[in-house]
Amino acid sequence: MNPPPLYLLDTNIVIHYSRGQTVGKQVEADYSLLTTPYRPLICVVTQGEALAFARKRSWGAGKIAALKHILAQFVAVDISDPQIIEAYADLDAHSKSIGRDKMGKNDLRIAAVAQVSEATLMTTDGDFDHLAESHLQLIRIDQNTGATLYKSP
Repeated sequence: MNPPPLYLLDTNIVIHYSRGQTVGKQVEADYSLLTTPYRPLICVVTQGEALAFARKRSWGAGKIAALKHILAQFVAVDISDPQIIEAYADLDAHSKSIGRDKMGKNDLRIAAVAQVSEATLMTTDGDFDHLAESHLQLIRIDQNTGATLYKSP
């Protein structure tokens, strides 16, 4: 029996999980990210992005505690690994070569971790669409319902 796929979660998925509302509940129902013995990955920049998101929106202590609890459920991957640095450079150059030179640097770091770890990147936005299939596996989740909109073959 093959193990389930390894997932790397974009920051928006983590935020939806921490809110405990429709999107996070639907993703959990479809993918069982919190109950699988193979814990999903997050890039270390997701930790900072998620906490910054909460602080900019003046989340209270309870909501921030829930966010930190969710963050602790996932395996944080450091970005200082030489393979991740090389992947970052390649993905940045590729993105620029196809006219996507405005891709966020943290998104590039997240994509590099997904590529090197061979994890399927799960997100609710289209920032990684140009890398799907050619550079990484991708699942796009609807940001309103939690339904899967796209899944790399």
